[in-house]
Amino acid sequence: MKELAKVTEALPATGNKVWIVENSSVCSTIMDTVSDAPIICTHGQLRAASWRLLDLLTDAHCTLYYSGDLDPEGILIADRYHAPP
Repeated sequence: MKELAKVTEALPATGNKVWIVENSSVCSTIMDTVSDAPIICTHGQLRAASWRLLDLLTDAHCTLYYSGDLDPEGILIADRYHAPP
């Protein structure tokens, strides 16, 4: 978080879509299949740095796609960044 706090903007290398994946095995499979896909792997729990990065991406009008468990933490993550109706 110390270094990420200095960052003022975050964007994927191409496009405006970013995938947030909770499971590292799923993330690895996607990366093997689509090597240039912008993916963030959270390993099940978002830390302060992860929230900061997601905030920067949404500030840049990126579309976030979340793949994770339907447990309380997963629902919190998906709810925080859902698209407006």
